[in-house]
Amino acid sequence: MRVILQRIYQFRNQFSYFYKSDDDTFSIIENLKHELANHNPDDPFMNGHRWHLRIPGGYFSGGAGHVLPREALKRIVEKAIFKHPKCHDTDEAMEDVKMSICGSAVGVKRIDLLDEKGESLFCPSDIKYPFDNYKPEPQLPVDSEPFFDANE
Repeated sequence: MRVILQRIYQFRNQFSYFYKSDDDTFSIIENLKHELANHNPDDPFMNGHRWHLRIPGGYFSGGAGHVLPREALKRIVEKAIFKHPKCHDTDEAMEDVKMSICGSAVGVKRIDLLDEKGESLFCPSDIKYPFDNYKPEPQLPVDSEPFFDANE
């Protein structure tokens, strides 16, 4: 992951945001762009679907994808990878957890990106879930719901 971050860092002045997702992720980029228009890419934040697991404050699911604005990318590359003690092994398993740890270590805030209905723009579920009465097997504890309250 560190090598990839260093590579996209070379394009930091050409783009406002960088989106990472798995190869089997379905994304509607127009919706993402619409919501990101309300944010400043020069602010240090990251977002995605947040799980309340493994680390304080939760982490953003790598499978559902997460977004780094250019300032977050800059901080992670310039101050964290290869330099910060909490970021020494981001190339290994659980890169999504480690990205959240590294980002937090250098002042990158984790925020939830919600649409106008108050729903997360990132869905960690299998695409089959809402269709054909498909019932997924439980994979995570009940407390892995998103951090935000859509009614607030």
